Amino acid sequence: MQLSTRSPNQGSARTEWTIRLKDVPSITRQLHELQTEFADTAGLLDDALDDLILVLEELLTNLYHHDRSTRTIIDVRLTLIRDGDEVWCDWLDSGDEFNPFLAELIEPDEKGGVGLPLVRHFTTEGTHERHGAFNHLSFCVALAPTT
Repeated sequence: MQLSTRSPNQGSARTEWTIRLKDVPSITRQLHELQTEFADTAGLLDDALDDLILVLEELLTNLYHHDRSTRTIIDVRLTLIRDGDEVWCDWLDSGDEFNPFLAELIEPDEKGGVGLPLVRHFTTEGTHERHGAFNHLSFCVALAPTT
């Protein structure tokens, strides 16, 4: 994946969220709220954010299912910025060190294996850095076409 030093237009629509990972239904509910709020803030139809929500859902579900810590709740801080026809995401989590852009892919089966390929398909300019106990991801997702 090509890394970029390009950054989003700071004057664009912007929202910040903290998502609490407690269980899978809470992930889905929180993402629906995020989609509705950010679409309103950015002047978009909710459907335009479908690809972004899919990426966030895969990353959050992966973190929830594969973090090996004993914490019962993991917080993920997200900043979303609309920049023209794309949305930049700045992600910070305290889970185990994990780079979704470079991790080895597994063969899909009934237990999973499709999440990371989807993340890589829909994101561009993905970067990962580890700062102390935190994963910092930055990536861009194009707005989905709407009808």
